[in-house]
Amino acid sequence: MKLSKFFPFLLIFSVVSAAMEIELSLPSFPDIARAFSVSEKVIEGTISLNFLGFCIAALFYGPLSDRFGRRPILLLGTVLFLIGSISCALAPTIEMILLSRFIQGLGAAGSFVIVFTMISDAYQDNEATHWIGMLNAILTATMALAPILGGYLNVYFGWSSCYTFVALMTTIQLILLYGYLPETRKGQVIQTKQVIQDYKQLLTSFRFLQSSLVPTLVCGGYMAFVSVIPFLYRDQLGMPLREFAWHQAAIISSFSIVSYYANKISSLFGEMRSALFGSLVCALATSTLLIMACFQEIPPVLLITPLMCLFASSCAIPFAIVFSASLSVVPNKNGPASSLLMSMRTLLCAVTVQLAGNFYNGTLFSSAAIVALCCMLSLFLTISFYGEQIRAHFALSLPQNVD
Repeated sequence: MKLSKFFPFLLIFSVVSAAMEIELSLPSFPDIARAFSVSEKVIEGTISLNFLGFCIAALFYGPLSDRFGRRPILLLGTVLFLIGSISCALAPTIEMILLSRFIQGLGAAGSFVIVFTMISDAYQDNEATHWIGMLNAILTATMALAPILGGYLNVYFGWSSCYTFVALMTTIQLILLYGYLPETRKGQVIQTKQVIQDYKQLLTSFRFLQSSLVPTLVCGGYMAFVSVIPFLYRDQLGMPLREFAWHQAAIISSFSIVSYYANKISSLFGEMRSALFGSLVCALATSTLLIMACFQEIPPVLLITPLMCLFASSCAIPFAIVFSASLSVVPNKNGPASSLLMSMRTLLCAVTVQLAGNFYNGTLFSSAAIVALCCMLSLFLTISFYGEQIRAHFALSLPQNVD
C-alpha cells in the first residue's frame, strides 16, 4: 500500500479537536457551574456522558469500517462530533449541554477508533509503535496547550467560546479529510454473527484483556484526577484561572514529551524493560500522592503537580508499547480490537470520573485513591503480560548447575 508521507499527519490532525475538547473546557467548569447554578457533580457529568457516548459508539465503528471502509466511517464520526460541538456552543440550558456532550462522544469515538485502526492497517510492529507514539505525543502536546487556550478564551469570550473553537477546528478537519484522506481497507461483506464472534474471541483472549487494560487503567486514573482538579485548584485553593491552566498543561506536556520518545526508549532498553519500568514509576508516584493525601486534605500544589507530571511521563511508555501490542494480539482483528479497546477505555473513564465526582468532598483523597488503585492494577497486568519473558530472563540469569 503506497501512501503519501503526509498521510499519518492527516490522521493525527483528524483527531485534534476530539482530543483537546475536554482539556479545553476544563478551566471553564467552575464558571459553567455558576452560569447554570448547578453543582460540581453535574458539571463532571458532562465528561461521564461524553465517555458514555464514546463507549457505545466505539463498539460499532470498527465493524462498520470493516463493512463500508475506513474513510466513510471516519467522515461520519467527524460530522457527528461537529454537530455536538455546535450544539454545546449554542446550548441555552445545562440539559442541552449534557445531551450535546453525549453527541460529541458518539462522534469522537469514530475519530479515535478509525485513526488507530488505519495506523494498524498501514504500519506494522516498530513502525506502528512509532506512529502511535507520535500520535500520542502530538495529541498530548495539543492537549497541553488546550487548557491554556481554554483559560484565555474563557476569560475574554466566555465559556461557550471553547466549544465554538472546537467546532471551527472540526470544520477544517472535515474539509481536509473529505478532500485528501485515502482508503486503507475497502469494505467487505460481514455478518452480524461474525461481529459477535470477533468480539467474543477478543474478550475470551486473556492476552488481549491483559494488554488492553494496561493503558485503559492509567487513562481511567488520569481522568479521575483531571475531572476534580479545576474545583480543587481554583475553588478550594483560589488559584487564578491562568495559573491553573499552566499546571494542567505541565501534566499533559510530561506525557507528550515521553510519548514522542517512547519508540526510541523501547528500542534502546527493550519493550519489556521499558514497559515494566514505566508502570513501576507510575505506581510509585501515585502511591506517594495517596499517602500525602492521607495526612493532609490538600497537600501543597508544588508537590501535587510534580507527582502527577511524573505519573504522566512514566505511564506514556507502557501506554504506547502495550497499546500497540494489544491491536495485534488476535490476528486480523484490527477493527474490532480498536473498537473494543476504545469502548473499554471510555467506559472505565466514565466510571472513574463518576466515582471521583460522587466522593469529592473538597479534598484530594478520593481522586488520589482512584488514580493510585488504577496504576497498581496496571502494574500488575504489565507484569502478567510479560510474565513469560520475565521468567525466561531470570532463568538465563541464574547460574547453571554443572555435574
